Amino acid sequence: MRDIIQGAISVILGVIFGLFLMALLFFHPQPESPHSYQTVSRHYDISQKQAITRSVNSSVRVVSMDMSVGNVSSLSGTYFTFKGKYYVLTSAHGVLKGCGGLMIFHLEEHEQCTRMVKIDRDADYAIFEVEKMDT
Repeated sequence: MRDIIQGAISVILGVIFGLFLMALLFFHPQPESPHSYQTVSRHYDISQKQAITRSVNSSVRVVSMDMSVGNVSSLSGTYFTFKGKYYVLTSAHGVLKGCGGLMIFHLEEHEQCTRMVKIDRDADYAIFEVEKMDT
């Protein structure tokens, strides 16, 4: 009987998480062209526009899940490369569990954490490795 209850709870939490991801991906309004020079003010020179565009292109949405208790957290993060590998920097206070519960989203793409590099709860940052994304 206990196994049936735990299974039902797992299914319910999975459905809730699925609905959360659907809302995040489909209902969250996206600007028509957030990654173009059209959305950057004309008052900036070309190098400033390039810096702004690189910053916008490296922004990702981090979703952290702990399905054992049904918690979901959504954070912003920065996608970057170092020595040929791809990483995300985000706040540690929103990382609920280890690498297994972390996913990142950027426009139409999503990737899962492949390795937790560092999580420092005192300094409030986390760095984890992901697969390459087309940003």
